[in-house]
Amino acid sequence: MLINRLLSEVNELKNQKNNGNNISYYSEEFIINEIGDRNMRASNLILYNVPESNSDNTADRKNTADSNVVSNLIDSIIIGDKNIKPVKLLRLGIRVHDKTRPIKAIFSSSKSLVFEILKSKKKLLSLNPPSNIGISLDRTLYQRNYMKKLREELESRRSSDGGNELIIRYVRGTPTIVSRNDRPNTRGKNFF
Repeated sequence: MLINRLLSEVNELKNQKNNGNNISYYSEEFIINEIGDRNMRASNLILYNVPESNSDNTADRKNTADSNVVSNLIDSIIIGDKNIKPVKLLRLGIRVHDKTRPIKAIFSSSKSLVFEILKSKKKLLSLNPPSNIGISLDRTLYQRNYMKKLREELESRRSSDGGNELIIRYVRGTPTIVSRNDRPNTRGKNFF
């Protein structure tokens, strides 16, 4: 069943290529821009479900409330006296009553710091009370679309094949659908 589906996808791509709709081709300019964008975002994190202050003063909300919450959150999951603080915090989107906007936390150029926070984010569930704050990488539009397609494929494969053992895991830095029991020697991390 999987082989037939893959063969039909290959034929579909061949047909699109023959019709002049080569969707798998990306220009060098696109690739260079994507690499640059990923490098700029590598030291950023997106935090979800962080409560917003009711203050009407934007500077007060950003400098006091958001800064304190993010700093306390990081201090609660990172062990040791590292005093990790973001360089800048931005709320994403337009402020709407009864909706919480995500926070973009920009750290110094250290990618290892961001990775350490991501590794420790599971500790949020062990806090008392458990935190419902989510933390993720600051992904490009292409990365978000790729992950969306990957999740759709995962759900499709789980429902058609009954593959409940399938998960998305990072293998050499790329999200990939693998069996839960596979232990790659590439130190793949499952951040989802």
